[in-house]
Amino acid sequence: MRKFLLLLAAAVVLAGTSGAADKAAEQTITGCLGTNDKFTLTTAEGKKYEVTVTKVLNLKPHVGHEVTLTGTPTEGTPPGFKASKITHVSDTCKPAAAAPK
Repeated sequence: MRKFLLLLAAAVVLAGTSGAADKAAEQTITGCLGTNDKFTLTTAEGKKYEVTVTKVLNLKPHVGHEVTLTGTPTEGTPPGFKASKITHVSDTCKPAAAAPK
């Protein structure tokens, strides 16, 4: 019985640590949501992300709007972002900043 309780306590501690690590990896990015054949988010600085979702998020009504996405960055070219939450910011997008000369 004592071994069982120790294992149970260890499992609870590990489960709590995993959730904290997942939350720490979450980030937010704000920009203009667009689509061609895939969803993209372009920040005011001109950085473009390919957007995927972790759960059922209806991105389509937000295309052409400024939004804030919460989720985790993914590697790739272009860089990706796996969104778990979308927050509407504005019905219009701010133009991307001009590239430095």
